[in-house]
Amino acid sequence: MFSFTLIRSLGSRWRVGTKAMLLLFLVWPFWSPPAASYDNSRPPPFEMEKEKRGFSWLSIHPDGERWLITECTDRLGQPLGSCYLFLYNRQTQLYQRYDLDPHYMYADGQFSPDGDTIVAVRRPLPTQNTHEEKHRVYVNGEILLMGVDGSDLRVLPIPKGFVKRPALSPDGTKVAYWRAATARPPGAKTWLADFDLWEFDLASGENRLFAGEHRFFLANGVQYTSSDEVLVNADSPTSIPMSIFEYHARYGYNQVYVLKRGVRELPPPAYTEVKSVRTAAIANKNRIYLLGEPPPHGISIVEMAENGARQRWRVPYLTRDGISSVFGSPREAYLLFIYPSVPLRSSSPATGIGMVDLQQKRWLPISLDQPELALPLIPEK
Repeated sequence: MFSFTLIRSLGSRWRVGTKAMLLLFLVWPFWSPPAASYDNSRPPPFEMEKEKRGFSWLSIHPDGERWLITECTDRLGQPLGSCYLFLYNRQTQLYQRYDLDPHYMYADGQFSPDGDTIVAVRRPLPTQNTHEEKHRVYVNGEILLMGVDGSDLRVLPIPKGFVKRPALSPDGTKVAYWRAATARPPGAKTWLADFDLWEFDLASGENRLFAGEHRFFLANGVQYTSSDEVLVNADSPTSIPMSIFEYHARYGYNQVYVLKRGVRELPPPAYTEVKSVRTAAIANKNRIYLLGEPPPHGISIVEMAENGARQRWRVPYLTRDGISSVFGSPREAYLLFIYPSVPLRSSSPATGIGMVDLQQKRWLPISLDQPELALPLIPEK
């Protein structure tokens, strides 16, 4: 046992060290080692799901805990298959299927910014497996609104057609959506073309072009960035006065645009500083996440913060088709993505869902119950 005299005699030598040890003792319970830097020199580990699933679209609720999932499957009694909306809760791991009119197939479900409403697309069920019948199904699409529990469903009074990827505005008063104008011939790789962005005003009932008539050959996601501006994923505008090859070369094969309501002139693609941007997602704190090919390490997800800072995470090696869509969480620090688990041109296509944990810098496969095991989600009366 040390005496007080001995401690005082050594105090001048140990004072600094003792203070440092005391500070360490106080701070230690709240300290964690810094996360390891992300290795962009090689694809990160990721094990694809082996189940053959038909996921096609996702939306993350503002609470970060609930996911709205579109899955197409033939495991629920329809001989030609159908598409359904499912609700998954991360905390309870409850997987539920919306109990909707069985005469339709449902797709492209998306939460409203306030999380109280769902907007989606419905189409009539096919009765036979022919090109003409599939064309009839697709050109009779409608947009619907309903509560998150499936209640108060109503169909928007807009002309039926090939409508796609609807999104609600920040104040919940408008719905932006893609509409195609041209049918593709049998044997083509896509069903329709010449997409333009439309917007329906829920208060006035007015339905009109959001911006100009650009006639994109392909169109995908729509996200409002403000009350009068949207971030869209589209490719190959046929309205431009140059060849599409020249256009792609000029803008680095980027497929993301920022469109402003009423501005008819087509702006150049956004984020051209990142090469070959395929899709974009808006996530927490207004960060933009781009799926592109920034040099020198190939396909990556790039975070674009409001202050101009960037981070980059190289994508795992999947199939040659890579990731098809990325979805941002409004609150939590993670992204979801859909990927082909077999090549897209396979006779039996299948997709999986994955997660990027942005804090832990990990890529995680998501396993969900089979669709026939999902409990029906019936609205409360």
